[in-house]
Amino acid sequence: MDFDFGIRIKELRIGKKMSQAELAKKLGISNSMVSSYENGAKQPSVEVMAKIARLFVVSMDFMYGFISESRNNILSNDYSFNYIDASGLMESQRTLIVQLINEFKECNSIGTDNNEFTDNYDYYKKDTGK
Repeated sequence: MDFDFGIRIKELRIGKKMSQAELAKKLGISNSMVSSYENGAKQPSVEVMAKIARLFVVSMDFMYGFISESRNNILSNDYSFNYIDASGLMESQRTLIVQLINEFKECNSIGTDNNEFTDNYDYYKKDTGK
């Protein structure tokens, strides 16, 4: 399989509005190494790839190009929303968010009103004070 890790890494980094220097610091590597990954001069080790996957809350399958989108990433028509930071959430919480998004998509595809979901959310906010 011919997959460009550099493009994937760069897309994730830019999606988080992170500089190469910031990514390098978080990974404990040099700025030039991040640049080498992104321009295809070098490929990250499995350990570094795993760090990148954990940092951006994506699967290794996503990082290696076996799947085209991460189930933890919210995709939209607006590129700035392609990747969200779910790093502080538990797996069950991320799963619930993905399920909710899929419910909204299903309702939109069949033309059903989403008021039931939004009404429940408004009730939750009032009940919890959030």
